[in-house]
Amino acid sequence: MQLKQLTSLLFIFSLTPLSHADAFAEMEADSSREASTYAELDAETGSCLTELRENNQRATKMLAVLKKKKSKIAKLEGKVESLTAKLIDRSGPKACDTSALNQRISILQNQNAQLNAELTTLRSTQAGNANQTQQALLTAQRENLALKQQMAELQNKLMLAGSKSNTVVQTVTA
Repeated sequence: MQLKQLTSLLFIFSLTPLSHADAFAEMEADSSREASTYAELDAETGSCLTELRENNQRATKMLAVLKKKKSKIAKLEGKVESLTAKLIDRSGPKACDTSALNQRISILQNQNAQLNAELTTLRSTQAGNANQTQQALLTAQRENLALKQQMAELQNKLMLAGSKSNTVVQTVTA
């Protein structure tokens, strides 16, 4: 077949430009005749070349899809393994370092003890101050009563003295 085409091409180049068109037309007709001859031979012999080609193309496409799905499955399996490893790590017992918390608790307990001591001191100071204040108030009330009694006695004496000591009464009341 290639020899025939080669001779056809040599023949075409040897022709003039007008005859080239005729040669190309003739060559096309030969190729279409050959194609139809192959199709007729396939039909006569029961050959399934076209079906075989179509099946090969479908199989190639299916293999490509299968390859993509296998790679996706492999990626997902990798992710599952990674997540499983993380879950196993997290589920294991872990020792917590509580030394910092214990130090903080002891500091807070010391501060609480100091505040309680200060509160006790303040209460005792307030109690002492309250006692002193109460004593001072009682003393002032006694002195006030004593002064009122003295004033009452002086007023009684003035009343008895009458009008002679009118000037003294004005001075005392002022």
